[in-house]
Amino acid sequence: MIRIAVTGPEATGKSTLAQALASHFNTVWCPEYSRTYFDTHSHENYSLWDVVEINRGQMELSLLFEQKYKDQQIVFFDTDPFVNRIWAQRKFGICPSEIMTTAKAPFFDYYLLCFPDIPWEYDPLREDQENRSSLFSAYEMLLSDTRTPFAVVKGLDQQRVDNALNIIALNFNIYGKK
Repeated sequence: MIRIAVTGPEATGKSTLAQALASHFNTVWCPEYSRTYFDTHSHENYSLWDVVEINRGQMELSLLFEQKYKDQQIVFFDTDPFVNRIWAQRKFGICPSEIMTTAKAPFFDYYLLCFPDIPWEYDPLREDQENRSSLFSAYEMLLSDTRTPFAVVKGLDQQRVDNALNIIALNFNIYGKK
């Protein structure tokens, strides 16, 4: 199984891209756990502990997807431990060791880093509209520093999906639907 994480700053189309890629390859995508978490917890005044819990939940969910769909050729993951590492560092100025342990090396086979070239869309869970470019740079630096295999995905709508499909084809020689 090829495990591809779709990562990057908030409001860069990660969920949309993960869903579109999964559809193209007739496979599954693992959703972002933080949305599930905040369905039952307040997002108004969340703490660093909440980010730790979200990281735990995301790790458990990702492992569950790997086990459940182990016969799939490719599976997509909407977010990864690097997201929680950058989130904790940017929001709280520190990253707990539990998150650092899961986000010090690549967890997936390949990462698609979404560039912030799509328009911002309001969502009550989003909070950093003005810093998407600096967040993107933080992701790019972290992925490079940890020697994580990744490519940047740009473009709007279907162009973004097509760019991701080309990256996957070049790196893994798989094409999905014709």
